[in-house]
Amino acid sequence: MTRFQLPTVLSAAAICVAVTGCKDKTEDTGTEPTVTYEEVLNDVLIPSCGFNACHGEGEGFLTIAEGQTEAEWLTFESSAVPGTMLIEAGSASTSYLVKKIEGASDIEGDVMPPSGKMDQSRINKVRSWIDNIEE
Repeated sequence: MTRFQLPTVLSAAAICVAVTGCKDKTEDTGTEPTVTYEEVLNDVLIPSCGFNACHGEGEGFLTIAEGQTEAEWLTFESSAVPGTMLIEAGSASTSYLVKKIEGASDIEGDVMPPSGKMDQSRINKVRSWIDNIEE
């Protein structure tokens, strides 16, 4: 059996770490990790839109509540633009929900939430979720 000296083994390990790095893959690519529907519902939609004075009570014919499924969200249409789906699976940029929270020029009515533009980190979570929906 071949015996290696401890300094040689440690040097080899250090080289491996230096070459491969210890970063998370999302740091290497510069992209954010994929966000799940549950994270978006619980961290963005319910706290930003689902309270009683707003979509928690069904304002604008949209109710946002705990227990809703991603499949349900994929069937929701805009009440302001009939026939327009809120979510375009795999395409955050064309999803009406994203357009409403970003205040795009082609929306009907006001930006959501009406108190002003949503925090960019929350918008990014919604975008990540929608961009990664597979149908």
